[in-house]
Amino acid sequence: MQSETELREHHASLQQRAQRLASQGQSRVDRLAAPGSTASATSATSATSPQEPDATSHASHALQDAKDEAAAAVQCHRQSGLFLETANSLFESLAAPSPSSDDDEWREQLLFRAAEVLETAADLIDEGETHLQRSINALD
Repeated sequence: MQSETELREHHASLQQRAQRLASQGQSRVDRLAAPGSTASATSATSATSPQEPDATSHASHALQDAKDEAAAAVQCHRQSGLFLETANSLFESLAAPSPSSDDDEWREQLLFRAAEVLETAADLIDEGETHLQRSINALD
């Protein structure tokens, strides 16, 4: 099992990744939703050019996929935040005096739970980063 210091370091790293995901994900959502955005302009150009209807449909579908993936990235960030907050509460509990006479067992249980919630947060952040990358790739 990881030590409290290692778990706190992992927590800090995950918080930074989550913050970056939130910023990049929301920025991507905003750019894709903005009128005249590069993606919207590409889609509109495709719609007015004498291309085949399949090309217009493909561009519209790609834009919608990019929007959906960006929104999923933001949602993963929000979900990961709940687990990061739980880990923070567990660390605060570790700093408080043990309510039990068996301090070592109590601390180990809290550390085990912290590791569990951090693992879940990491999985959600990984998933969010994957969605963000898919959003970027959808318009390539």
